[in-house]
Amino acid sequence: YEKPVVVLANGGSASSSEVLAVALRENGRGLIVGSQTFGKGLIQHVFPLPDGGALRLTIGEYLSPRLSHIHGRGALPDIMCTAPPATIRDADPQQMDKCVARALRVVFELSRNTP
Repeated sequence: YEKPVVVLANGGSASSSEVLAVALRENGRGLIVGSQTFGKGLIQHVFPLPDGGALRLTIGEYLSPRLSHIHGRGALPDIMCTAPPATIRDADPQQMDKCVARALRVVFELSRNTP
């Protein structure tokens, strides 16, 4: 796939979505538009104990392709954009979430420069 890729992210973007966004950027395949992501980069497993309790153990950590840590840091966007999200009632394109509109403009700009 050779078309431009733009990932829209914010503080609600966590875990594998952060890894995907950063991997696309680090491999020169996409840009991140929005605000800093959550920073959830640990993989945990809950082990039940015989007495009814449980042990939560961190068994792994997500890293980017360049081995950057995501946990506790999140991913910073290439193009910062913060706006309150649009609601389902906002059918008018003029009321569209400003960050979605910005991401679309970036895709169109990149498309002009991609054969």
